[in-house]
Amino acid sequence: MDGQKRVFATDSTTVRDVLAKSGAQLSSTDLVEPKLDTKIPQGFFNINVYRSRPVLSVPNQCCAVGGSRRARRSPLLAALSGTTMEPMTMKAKSKSKNEAPKFYEMDGALRAYSNRSIVIAGVMGLVSLVAVVGFLFVRMEPPTVIRVNSQGEASVITPYRAAKARFLPSVRAPNSSNAAPDEYEKEAFIKSFLVRYLDYDPHTLSQNWADAMNQMTTNLRHSALTAMEKNDTVGKLEEEQGSSTFKLSHIEESKDEPLTYTAFGVRTVRSMNNEHELIDQLVEEYHIRLIDTERSADNPSGLLIGEYWSRQIQGEKRDAVLADRTLAGTASRGNASQSGVSDGGITQ
Repeated sequence: MDGQKRVFATDSTTVRDVLAKSGAQLSSTDLVEPKLDTKIPQGFFNINVYRSRPVLSVPNQCCAVGGSRRARRSPLLAALSGTTMEPMTMKAKSKSKNEAPKFYEMDGALRAYSNRSIVIAGVMGLVSLVAVVGFLFVRMEPPTVIRVNSQGEASVITPYRAAKARFLPSVRAPNSSNAAPDEYEKEAFIKSFLVRYLDYDPHTLSQNWADAMNQMTTNLRHSALTAMEKNDTVGKLEEEQGSSTFKLSHIEESKDEPLTYTAFGVRTVRSMNNEHELIDQLVEEYHIRLIDTERSADNPSGLLIGEYWSRQIQGEKRDAVLADRTLAGTASRGNASQSGVSDGGITQ
């Protein structure tokens, strides 16, 4: 009281009686803690008396001009005087954050972390198990063996053919870029080669033969060019104003050799000799062996000419070719022959 602390013994029963016996003078604005009608228990008991003084209250501030230290510390006095205690509230909040959490809060957090770790460990274990099983499955797969028969047909040999096709359909599915050419593509390729190589005139000879050479394998192309340079074939044809008109009769596939075909046709050859035109009509057969390679933009069919030679035919075969409706009106007028080329070189 009045900034001093007094200790004395009393037999009074209430706070009011204790203050009256102590001689304390209270005004109507003074504050007593606890209340005046509070009964005094036995033992040591504290009574606080706060004297009221004139103060200047500033809203939203923690301090009061002329106020006592106790007035700035007591929330009750601050409420009576209209002074806010926001900084004290922030300090209380900061203190509550720094306080140690209760044991049950720590236990709940530890259990939550433990459960999360168990779930993550289970998921990672499952992923590892799937990876190991997949690795073992791939390692236990038997090697894939591809057998190619005499007709050029390929087949897959594996002990688990059905299972492999069922479990790995995308692997066993045919790839369009590596699919083998069908019979229509083969015959169309042969026909385009014969037309380019056997059908020409003085203006288209170089371009047609160049296109035909591009359809050959490298070694066959080299042999053909060597023979042409040796015999000066292009020079002689240009000098004689030679031309050739080719008509294809039909194409037969060999039963003994894969990718080997025999074509039959009639070729009309024209040339100039001392201002005289010479015309020969030849009935010939053409031996062609194909090479199957990978498809590309430059070679969509994936085929190349691996062997080529021709010869003139006589007898019944000649008559059968001439009897073809597509060659009606043709007849033989000469015995000239067209030289051919193969992997081994030039053949007559």
